[in-house]
Amino acid sequence: MSKYLLVYNICEIGKTNLQWYITCIDNLLKIKYKKYHILISGCRVTKDTKTELYNRYKGKVSFYYTEHYLPVNITFNKAVIDAVSRYGEFDGYIYIDSGVDIEDKYNILNEIEKRFSTNKYGMISVQTDDDNGHYWFLNREQFLRDPYIRKEDFIVPLGKCVHLHFQCFHNNLLKAFGRLLPDIFIAYCTESVLSFLNASIDKQWVILKDIILKHDKGTDGATLSYDHTGPRGQHWNNLYGCMDIIPLLSNSLTKEVGFGYEEINHILMHDDSKFTSEGFAKDKKLLEFVKDNLYLTNEHLDYRFIFDNFFDITQPVKITESY
Repeated sequence: MSKYLLVYNICEIGKTNLQWYITCIDNLLKIKYKKYHILISGCRVTKDTKTELYNRYKGKVSFYYTEHYLPVNITFNKAVIDAVSRYGEFDGYIYIDSGVDIEDKYNILNEIEKRFSTNKYGMISVQTDDDNGHYWFLNREQFLRDPYIRKEDFIVPLGKCVHLHFQCFHNNLLKAFGRLLPDIFIAYCTESVLSFLNASIDKQWVILKDIILKHDKGTDGATLSYDHTGPRGQHWNNLYGCMDIIPLLSNSLTKEVGFGYEEINHILMHDDSKFTSEGFAKDKKLLEFVKDNLYLTNEHLDYRFIFDNFFDITQPVKITESY
């Protein structure tokens, strides 16, 4: 039986949502699976919410809070890194959007485990009832008829994606890249490169059939720490520290490994000839390419100097207020 870290990601820059968080976390604690741990990861969370969550869940979950204005890619990564430093590696890490409520689907980890234990998949996505992004690979007629994956699991093709709401990442990804989510992105485009992370470690990305979770798209708001399109006015060229994606897209190594980027908007299409029929990279340099180009270096952002705090289920704490 695999061991999972469930990271429930919240942010109160725009508004507070304490009662919704409680509903969602209460249901996560009812999951019928023996080996999982819940971590609440928050960005700029108010003192009142921190206090209420701690008083309700102390001894049951762990807490990670950052006081910097940061994208969720970075706060999620840092929460996972800190959890691993305290508890050791998990087999899988599950990213949960604050808008997701599993409701009564308490068997969800057992369903994930069925796929995870095959060792085929680097990422496993669970569907949501809105904003699932299935229109990126279903044609319009299919999507309007039925936007969900039914009857059999669906392998996400290279260059395609779904939206990141409830997703399991294999520990092999953490070992390969040192972090899970590519963190050069401020707002958009993260999902557009995820298939290449899987390809680089000979894994696939699968969507579970039939299971559909409740999702409130507007719970916390999207990317409140930064502008969605950035100073260039291009959603696909809006990177941390105002980096420019264009030199990477025109790099000879980019072409050599067959990398694609934001293919849904035809920014850079991948080269199918560089991948096997299973979607695995023929050129093993893809892994180093991803690591070197889709993740921040310490010169861009040294994670050690993020102003944050982590406290686990046994640690007494003093609740601090965001400055």
